[in-house]
Amino acid sequence: MGANQIRNVLVILRFIGVSGREHLRGISTRLANRRLNWNIRFVLGGDRLTSDDLEKIGQSHFDGIIVADMIEKKIENLIANSRSSIVTLDSGRGTIAKRTFNASHIWLDNVEIGALAAKELASLGQFRSFAYISFSITKRWSMRRETGFRANVPTGIPVFIFNAKGQPPASDELRAWLVKLPKPVAVMGAYDSLAAQAIECCNAAGLSVPDQVAIVGVDNETTICDSTSPSLTSIELDRCSEGQKAVDELDRLMRARKKPRAKNILLRRSKLVKRDSTSPIAPSASLVSRCLAYVNREASNIRSVADVADFLGVSRRLLEIRVRDNVGKTIHELIVARRLHLAESLLRQTNYSIDLISEKCGYGQSARLKYIF
Repeated sequence: MGANQIRNVLVILRFIGVSGREHLRGISTRLANRRLNWNIRFVLGGDRLTSDDLEKIGQSHFDGIIVADMIEKKIENLIANSRSSIVTLDSGRGTIAKRTFNASHIWLDNVEIGALAAKELASLGQFRSFAYISFSITKRWSMRRETGFRANVPTGIPVFIFNAKGQPPASDELRAWLVKLPKPVAVMGAYDSLAAQAIECCNAAGLSVPDQVAIVGVDNETTICDSTSPSLTSIELDRCSEGQKAVDELDRLMRARKKPRAKNILLRRSKLVKRDSTSPIAPSASLVSRCLAYVNREASNIRSVADVADFLGVSRRLLEIRVRDNVGKTIHELIVARRLHLAESLLRQTNYSIDLISEKCGYGQSARLKYIF
């Protein structure tokens, strides 16, 4: 076939979701930039292939085929047995994957995706547990994300896995599971819809996000991420680059004089898009230590718990949760205990009047101190 001859190409894309849109954008922009002489048939969804499409596949009418959606076994076999050059996007399985020639399988690195989520969550503070909400125990991509997530959880911190019995999982089951997790907990959803459902369950159960439960999703589906309360932090997958790479690979395969050996290509191009579900959380031990030091030093001058939170630069609610979880007391109780200790020490070690001791310990009126002692 001549270099400038028209090539017939079939592209099977996922019909819904951000992945299909971004694959299409990547393929379209690469075709426009390279000005390839392709006659393309786009099919949005493997279940939308017509009988004419299937006949042409069987007859190897298409010089090349890009598969970016799950397809039925019989169609998979038809494509694998054709003479067409084949490129798959996150879908190279079954008989197509076993083809040893004239094929390229492009994958996003799902282990890296899980690792990115765990590293980001670990950087936010000291969590008592980490948790992963799986799509399905039979989905390889979800299992790989779990693998990367587990491997990057700080040593010694337990990891809990929620394997949904249905998709989407029952909200009451997910809510009950979230409530039982040791708090504060860092959670990754296998994809945005699962993570968004986790936020809804936390809200229904009275769990604070991100103070008690920090949550990360995958796909950066903005219609989902921006509609949750709080908004959802998510990992953006570079599906556009996948689509561009698919065009380059298919062109290479179709131009080759000899049928090239099949190969797998792993793309590592994910990035985190931060939103409110993982807004900066102060490291627990450090925050509590600074809080105790400030209370010990300034108890007589502290007017309210809000003064402590303002000094430390965190929300009052977050500070109260961290102190209660780590010390087992409220900040107010710590302030009262410190003032009592100061007053007792001054009463024993000095000849100060009750009025002066009251002033030095922050009681204001001596009558309050007289009442206590």
